[in-house]
Amino acid sequence: MTQVAMSSHNMNAIESYDGYLKMPLVQLHVRTSLIHLQNGKSILLSPHPSLTAEEFTRMGAVTDIVAPNLFHHLGIKSSRSIAKS
Repeated sequence: MTQVAMSSHNMNAIESYDGYLKMPLVQLHVRTSLIHLQNGKSILLSPHPSLTAEEFTRMGAVTDIVAPNLFHHLGIKSSRSIAKS
């Protein structure tokens, strides 16, 4: 995935990682967001299934992985398995 933006506000930071998901007849743009909290922990929002262990490690202490709805769940299983290792 490609990191495309990082913005900061009040010592919190949000990183965005853009990628693509191939579906029949179409390629969808997808975005994974990493929200850094002031306590040093991070929340991973809508993880993309292609996130590698190396990318996940660079994200730091991810404490929560969130799928905001039933359409954004594809990377949850792989992210959980990487986080446990």
